[in-house]
Amino acid sequence: MNLNLMYAIFAIVYLGACLLMIGVYRRSWKQVSATLLLSSVIGLPALRLVLHSSSHPIGDETAVWQTMELLFPFHFYPNASPPNKHLIFLALLLLTIIVCIRMCRRTANRPTWQSLRVWSVVALGFYLLGWAAPYLFRSLPLTMLQPLRGNDIWFLVAGAVLSGGVSIALHRRVIQTQQKFVTAGLLAVGLIHGAAEQAERVRRTGYWHGIPYTASNKIAAWAKRNTSREVVFLIPVSPTDDWMHFRHLSQSNIFTHWKDGSACSYAPWYCEEWLNRLYLLGLAEVAGIDPKTYRIGSWVHKGRNFIQLFRRVDEQVSQALVERITQKGYRVDYWVLPEHKPTTFPVVYRVDGWKVVRVIPKEGSFSGLPRR
Repeated sequence: MNLNLMYAIFAIVYLGACLLMIGVYRRSWKQVSATLLLSSVIGLPALRLVLHSSSHPIGDETAVWQTMELLFPFHFYPNASPPNKHLIFLALLLLTIIVCIRMCRRTANRPTWQSLRVWSVVALGFYLLGWAAPYLFRSLPLTMLQPLRGNDIWFLVAGAVLSGGVSIALHRRVIQTQQKFVTAGLLAVGLIHGAAEQAERVRRTGYWHGIPYTASNKIAAWAKRNTSREVVFLIPVSPTDDWMHFRHLSQSNIFTHWKDGSACSYAPWYCEEWLNRLYLLGLAEVAGIDPKTYRIGSWVHKGRNFIQLFRRVDEQVSQALVERITQKGYRVDYWVLPEHKPTTFPVVYRVDGWKVVRVIPKEGSFSGLPRR
């Protein structure tokens, strides 16, 4: 599911609920329909891409479920998040509904508070659907829609409306001279906070713009200058040290990376291949999982700490494992590894505690054109 289309669906549900439930909007259905039609026309290129992508057969649906659980389960499975987050969300939702009911009785601006009340009910619906999709309906399309993300829009709108209501209430109680001091104080706090954040980024990265120039960036620049685009790099797969940017910065191929699994949302047919490559790197052994005994939801607890999980995969990658990958018919030309890790492959580049080695496959590793 494309993120733009996903949030467009959420927005249509929220707006459609207001159109059905609130009279002032229901009487303006013609204007709303015209806006929706125009938006659909503008979005036709994106819709065409989504339809084209969805025409590709998924293949192994089990691999898609497994990928969602190992990759970033918080988007797909509610129980991946700690209980306190659920309690806070439900408490805020209940508080918002109570405030909306009271404000609808006391203010002339009823449509705004009516809309927020309807949106709060819709947000609760998305939350419940987030539980039901994987565990009750066992529906892969509904789970891939990531219903829990539908609450993102509610948080933004509810925060804006409630903050605006508080601001109006304060405005009525503060005299004009005090308003100037309050405004100046808030502006000063914002500027000081921003300056402090930037100073911390500069201290941490050593660069005035606060953007780190990591070893992965340096190795990517070296690869772009010194290797052809056909070569394949085996890089660390964990979501650390900006290795996820290596492919486009180096303009080279990579064997796999944690981030490649995010294709499950828009290219679910790739999940099987992504998992197979990670299994070759030892993921199953490190995570203690057996694909043959898998049940939907049984790997969620593994994905909760996905950063540590994939970091452990990186730690146990060895020369013998790399050689075994090439013997399986996959192509690996260069291997990026920490300086301290032993290997007999020739080193072609060193920087900041990392080294790049030229992988020399054992005789007979490749047959015909090697797989990328």
